[in-house]
Amino acid sequence: MIIYEQRRFEDVYETLMPMFHEHWDELGHKGGFNDLVLDIPKYLYLERTKALLVTVAVLDGVMIGYTNSVLGSFNHNANETIATMDAMYVTKKHRNTMSGVGYRLLKFTEKLLQVDFNTKAINFAVNVNYDISEFLTRTGYVHSETTYIKKLGE
Repeated sequence: MIIYEQRRFEDVYETLMPMFHEHWDELGHKGGFNDLVLDIPKYLYLERTKALLVTVAVLDGVMIGYTNSVLGSFNHNANETIATMDAMYVTKKHRNTMSGVGYRLLKFTEKLLQVDFNTKAINFAVNVNYDISEFLTRTGYVHSETTYIKKLGE
């Protein structure tokens, strides 16, 4: 049975590190940075200031998926809290299965964001190398922006 739960980043980041790298390698980050060098102190700071939500999917004691959501005020409406989905990942073996790990993990995360953090919206960027736009549309998200990146100094 798969369990979905909130975890502290401080408690799980070392265990999740191989999955973070697997996720990064899969995405390729077209136009962005080649290497993953997580800013662990920044994530720990976000967690201490209640601006980070980490959720995981756990099967038989092993984490098979995670989300990292960063919370803050919406730049265009300071009265509302918005979450930016920093990352969402499910291991390849557990994707597109009848159990719907990604869907259930996302719905679990959305509920926590809404109920426990009074979040009014989620901003979810989609990487062009692994486009989950169709999945997000089916779960109620609307296409609102297209993001571009340019490395400077090259």
